[in-house]
Formats: sequence, structure tokens, C-alpha cells
Amino acid sequence: MALRVAQLAARAPKRWHVVDASGESLGRMAVKVARLLSGKDKPTYHASQTPGDYVLVLNARHLALSDKKLDSKEYVWHTQYAGGLKKATMRTVFDAAPDDVVRKAVLGMLPKTKDRKRFNRSLFVFPDDVHPFADDIEAYKKEEAELEAATAHIPDHVTSLLSQADSNDKVKALLESVGSKVTSLPDDVIFIGDGSGNNSNNSSN
Repeated sequence: MALRVAQLAARAPKRWHVVDASGESLGRMAVKVARLLSGKDKPTYHASQTPGDYVLVLNARHLALSDKKLDSKEYVWHTQYAGGLKKATMRTVFDAAPDDVVRKAVLGMLPKTKDRKRFNRSLFVFPDDVHPFADDIEAYKKEEAELEAATAHIPDHVTSLLSQADSNDKVKALLESVGSKVTSLPDDVIFIGDGSGNNSNNSSN
């Protein structure tokens, strides 16, 4: 079962998500974006795959950040040269490049593995609402609309649980039509119909 889920996760197409950061809390938004990047919002999520989507964060300049947070939070890094230890407050970094603040927050929410580099390549952050991905998003929306239109005629399935004591004539008729010699139902038979009264399939656990 786990292998099937992993295969589904690998085949799942990448979607586009547009997140407007205007007035948003940095931490809450970072959690949401990290979840979309890692694919944990999908039912086909599997740890062995990276089924995450593309995430476009706009208006990073308009995040809701308190003065206390801007002045107390510090970023520390090293240039890998002697005496290269550097520090900068969030305010300094935010004034120069607000997209860097968002990216650092999101990457901090992701696991410290090689997959984080892959997730980083799927994250696009812009200070304002101007970005070069309008055509990609429009093409994705068109594909989604076509897929929804193609599957709109497929009826919902109705599932019922049957037992040995259930003398369901439709099940017996279906078994006879496929040449089955089964005369009684095993425990916990799942019978699936298309919702219109025309039964289409059945299986046993």
C-alpha cells in the first residue's frame, strides 16, 4: 500500500499556488508555504517522494511585522573567510530585500535534508505583486479547467458493506454474469455502484 501511495505521489502533477503576504503574519504564512512546498497538503503525500507544488509569494514588502520583531531578530552567517562572522537585524535585511526574510522563514520550517534545496527551487518570492509567471499560472488554470470539464460527467460511486446474511440479488446477478460459481457472500464484501442503480464492480477485503 505504501508503495502505491509513493507511486501516486511521484506521478502527481505540480500545481501553482499564489500566496498574498499583505498583512500576513510571517510565521503562519511560512508554515502554510512550507506545507505546500513539501506536498503535505496532498492525500498522496509520501516521505520518499517530493510531490510538492510551486508556490508564488507576492507582496513580501507588506508583511505584518512588529517593531520588536524587526529589531530583536538577528540573522547570523559566516563568509567562510577568517573573521567573516556577520550579523544583521531583521529590519536591515527586510528594508534591503523583504523576499529574503520570507525565504529564510520558509526554509527554516522545512526539514534540514537535501530535499530542502528542491523545495527552495519551487519557491518564488517577490516584494510586490509584479512577477514573470503570469503565463505559467494561466496555462495551469486552463489545464485544471479542462480536466474538471473532462471528469464532470463521471458519476459519484456509492459503496455499501454486505455480509453473508445479505441476499443482495444485484450482487448475485453480477457474479453470475461474469461466470462466477460463488453462491454465498464472504464477510465484509464491498459492493460499488455508480449511484444510478447500475452496479459496476465489487471486491473483497
